[in-house]
Formats: sequence, structure tokens, C-alpha cells
Amino acid sequence: MSLTFLSQILLFGLLAGLALGLIGGGGSLVGVPLLAYGLGLSPHQAICTVMLSIGVIAGIGAARKFVAGELNWRIAGSLIPAGWLGALTGVAIGRFFSAGVLMIAFGVVVVAVAAGMLTSPQRQPPSTEGGAIAPVAFTPPLLAAAGGAGILAGLFGVGGGFVLVPALNLIGRLEIHRAISASWFVIALNSVAATGAHVLGGQTIPPGFAGGFALGTLAGFELGSRFGSRCSETRLRRIFGVALAVMAIAIIIAETNVHAFAH
Repeated sequence: MSLTFLSQILLFGLLAGLALGLIGGGGSLVGVPLLAYGLGLSPHQAICTVMLSIGVIAGIGAARKFVAGELNWRIAGSLIPAGWLGALTGVAIGRFFSAGVLMIAFGVVVVAVAAGMLTSPQRQPPSTEGGAIAPVAFTPPLLAAAGGAGILAGLFGVGGGFVLVPALNLIGRLEIHRAISASWFVIALNSVAATGAHVLGGQTIPPGFAGGFALGTLAGFELGSRFGSRCSETRLRRIFGVALAVMAIAIIIAETNVHAFAH
């Protein structure tokens, strides 16, 4: 692996980590297309590489919150079975689709996330003290959200924080920062299940790609976390939403043209 190639991997990981650190999500949405189109990895290889890296970062974040006493592990842990089932389902579904179709579907998911970022109001924590208002778990909507996040992880390598955080905040009644902490815990374990299923299914993950991307992602996450607290969340979400929308439309157009010329 050349120095130039390694620099590209680190740079792409840095960009994905910046997104994750600045707005608390979106690292996979940035990382998968960068690796697939920028470095020529197959969609499945890009998905596995990004998923593994995001899982590591989410695990580090969850561990820090646990040490700080800001992780409600009872609610987070209750969502793991649904998340794992969803992750394994997503991996199984992904095997039925070609690379082009998978990237078009990924583009559609990114468009939906971008639309949510551009239209949804800024989330607000509950007004009471103590970090939670009678937190609840094992409710069908919350379990469905965990399962949906798992499917996204297995199918597209997407952590699913944009699904989990609102669900934990509004349905699970967790204060927003604790909701983010719990989502990191679920994302980390969903990534383990999905990555394991991909590997057992014969998918290979080049160690150099995974290690370099994870290192860059960690550096970007730390950098983004420091600067994110100084910036307006609403402005960041709008800028990121526009960037995602442009990228998603480009992916869909590119893949559609490829299929059109193929016929």
C-alpha cells in the first residue's frame, strides 16, 4: 500500500469522523461513498470497513459515557436483541442485491436523512432534572427503532443514530445526551453483529483499509467533538444536510447512468 493511498484512507476517515463528531452522526453516510467511489472498493467492502470503524468509535464513546455515569445501560441493553436481529436481517437482504442497486438504495436513504436534517427542528432535552423522565424500555416502537437501526447497519453500514436518538429521546424518555450515549452503545454492538455476519458470509475486510480508516475516523471524531460544541447545531445540520443531499443525488444519477449504458 503506497503512502499516497494510505493518506487518502486517513483523509476519508478524518472526514467521516468530523461528521460524526460535529453533529453526532452521519459518519457512515460520508464514509461509504468516499471508499466506494474514491478508492474503488466494492460497496460491500466499503460498508464493512465503515461499519467496523464506526462501531469502534461508538464503543469508545459509550465507554466514556459509562465511566462518567451518563449511560443508561438498562435501556440500551434491552435494545440489543432487536438490534442484532435487525443487523443479521440487513446482511441477509443485502446479499440479494447487486452493487449498483445497493448504492442506489443507499443514495435514497441518504436523501431521506438529508431531508430530515433540513426540515426537523433542533431537538430539546426534557425539562426535568435527573437525566430522564421515567425511562421506559421494551415498548414496541422503541424495539422497532432498534431493529430498524440494525437493518440499516447490516444493509448499508449506517449506524442508525438518526433513528435511535429521536426514539430514545421521545419514546424512551431519555434526556438528549443520555439518548446519544445509549445509541452509541447499541450502534457499537449492532456493528459487531453485522460485521461478524458479513465476515462469516465470506466478505473480506482488508486490514490496511480498516485500520487506516478507523484511525482517521477517530482523529476526525475527536476534532469534530471539540469544534462542534462551539458551533450552532442548527447551522451545522443544515450545511451537512445540503452536502448529503448533493452527494446522494450524485450517487443516484451516477448509478442510474451506469445501468442505462449497460443496457
